[in-house]
Amino acid sequence: KSSFPLFSHMQASSYPKLKSTVLKIASTSTLLMLILGIILFIFSREAVLILLGSAWLEIIPTVKILAFLGVIKGISYSINAVFMAKKKQNIVTLITLTSVLGLTLSIAPLVTRFGIQGAGLAALIGSLASLPLSLYFITREIKSS
Repeated sequence: KSSFPLFSHMQASSYPKLKSTVLKIASTSTLLMLILGIILFIFSREAVLILLGSAWLEIIPTVKILAFLGVIKGISYSINAVFMAKKKQNIVTLITLTSVLGLTLSIAPLVTRFGIQGAGLAALIGSLASLPLSLYFITREIKSS
């Protein structure tokens, strides 16, 4: 969210450093998301015990799935900020629809088979389905700037 005003300003002033700025912000946010995701993945038991208590220990495998989902979503949101700032909401809509389609197609079978973990996996599949599209459009956007 903090990158959106920066990209908006760059769009308004036709700032020529879009490529380097996008790469710096994306790499920094990806690194931070990875670190936080790995920490949550490794210490998911401790996080559940501290935040929810021992009655919630069975949710630990789902928390591990959601830690990875958080990393993917963080990357996607930093990419989407560029498109929103450049008034290309149609690209964000397409990326979001791809994610929803991946979720919709996978949620019923995965929840039936794996329960709450299946719901986490379905969300992860939806996000992973849209990530290549995000990367394609951001690469195209950077090259055209």
